[in-house]
Amino acid sequence: MRSFKIILLWLLVINLLTLPAYAGNNDSLPSDPNTGSGKEIDLWNYSSKFEGIRLSIYFAPNKDGKSAQNRINTGEGVILIGKKVDITKTGLRHNVVGYTDYSVYDYMNGDKTYALTVTTDDTPYNYVIPKEKSYVNTLPKVFGGSKTEWDNWFESLVNGVKTYKNIPDIADLVGATISAEDFKKGIYRYENEEYTGIYKIFFEPIIYPVVNGVPTVMTLRDAIKWEEMFMAGEITDTNGRRLTSNIPQIFEYLANSQFLIEDEACLSMRANNARYQVSFDGTQAAREEIRRQILPGGHIYDSMGVGVITSRAPQGDFDIIYDNSIATDKTVKVTLSNDGTEKVEDEVILNHRFLNRSYTSRELTKIEYYIFDNENIVPLDDITDTGRLVASVKSPTSTLTPIKVMVGKKTVIGMKMYFKDGVVFPSGEGNTYGDKYILHHVTLTSGEVEELIQPEPGDSTALLRADSRDNERFDISQGIPSSEILYANVIADEYIYRFVPNKVTGDVEYTVTVEYTEDDEDSQDGEEGGQSSEGTGPRTGQAVFHFNKSYSYWEVSSLEVYGIDGAEIINGALPGGKVALTPNGYNMPKVIFNDTPHDEHVVTG
Repeated sequence: MRSFKIILLWLLVINLLTLPAYAGNNDSLPSDPNTGSGKEIDLWNYSSKFEGIRLSIYFAPNKDGKSAQNRINTGEGVILIGKKVDITKTGLRHNVVGYTDYSVYDYMNGDKTYALTVTTDDTPYNYVIPKEKSYVNTLPKVFGGSKTEWDNWFESLVNGVKTYKNIPDIADLVGATISAEDFKKGIYRYENEEYTGIYKIFFEPIIYPVVNGVPTVMTLRDAIKWEEMFMAGEITDTNGRRLTSNIPQIFEYLANSQFLIEDEACLSMRANNARYQVSFDGTQAAREEIRRQILPGGHIYDSMGVGVITSRAPQGDFDIIYDNSIATDKTVKVTLSNDGTEKVEDEVILNHRFLNRSYTSRELTKIEYYIFDNENIVPLDDITDTGRLVASVKSPTSTLTPIKVMVGKKTVIGMKMYFKDGVVFPSGEGNTYGDKYILHHVTLTSGEVEELIQPEPGDSTALLRADSRDNERFDISQGIPSSEILYANVIADEYIYRFVPNKVTGDVEYTVTVEYTEDDEDSQDGEEGGQSSEGTGPRTGQAVFHFNKSYSYWEVSSLEVYGIDGAEIINGALPGGKVALTPNGYNMPKVIFNDTPHDEHVVTG
């Protein structure tokens, strides 16, 4: 059996304290312009007394070799669960004559433009009010509600743990059926089939304005797209009037009521880290500021007007640390004991970590670590060794767990994580090691260790430009005004690798034994008038032949796969002279290999 060396470089994160975790990707700021109308009361007006949210639920499956995260980001194979619907606790301000049936996901992922649908019997405006669904009565205040209220409405936090007990009621609002457990685990059931993946719930504040004489309903994205159509000359019947001229206040209500606190790759939107707040005070300067910020790259366009709830099964991993260095999936030289003698065993530190923000240490019940006798197991193997429990850490306040391992032997370690809401990671559904454990290994040796040589860097490009994105107002190459906001962007290979192939050659001898039968030709007729002579009959025998044949095949003797830790951009215009970037929505590469025994490559005879 040949051994493969697999080296994965992971970013070491040692959390000695519990880190704060975000619940939903949403937050809100106050909005307080006067309730009122535009310059032409009959044609342009709004009221902040009538509010609601546009609710849409999507599911992206893990299917056909593509991950749910990849699908939700590209839109390929994404399923709308139920229908898009407006939820209003206040009721409608007026009969909606026209509306759009678009969600923020339609606009930002599907590249939709503003298109008004006229309300008819065949194309009714879909909305839900309290008398139709009693759960609407629990809806938080839209223009002025807090993040805590919205997180509780969607995620039903109990002692900091998300129970999602309200998800069935929320799904019912869009005409769907989703249990709390299915949402939490990312399970979608359809026609007796079960799919795993990711749920995304988008909720967008809505307002009921009259726009150019049409009683309608608008999300922030509707309003932005309406302005885009006007500026493109495709809305021409308004006598030059536009939303930002007549009722700019709606942008303040719709934008401030929900904004992102994390980047949302599936919408190509980013976090409102600066907590930018829209404020209209009636001046032309404030109006122009809104017009700038609703352009692509602006704070309103990029970050505001939507909250997102994501079903995330926990994703965790652990590092193996030896002598203050990462030793995960490596062979490392053991240090000598204090008296200079070689060690029989030594201590390594296991550092568990989360790969997304959906769970934190506060929500853990315990972590278990196992050691396996079989040092050659891989995640795809069926379980034949249940492992030996070596550490069970309850409600950990530190991520660090010390264990002892033998020197001179490869030690395979498996981890399981248990959460207060009953979730276990890995889930344990299936019968392979990868179904039940996160696996890594380490070998401590007193012998020499091959020095690790870093591969050549992969292709990457870096940008440092003026905000707003794609609408830069100055050329950085001509100088960077110190008061301006910049954005940094780095594009790099998802992973780089280096492998060492080894050509295996040799000769194999084949021995072939042939058994044969031949007729006896010694029998012949006698001379005329004489006796005939008779042979002994057919004869059998064996012949042995020897053949030598050369063979060759390739094996990978060393494989090193490197994932992205982050990037650093250095420029004097940046705060502190540099900025560190971490990848968004990034998954470390996974390596799957098959080690075919020698006798399956070469058949001897």
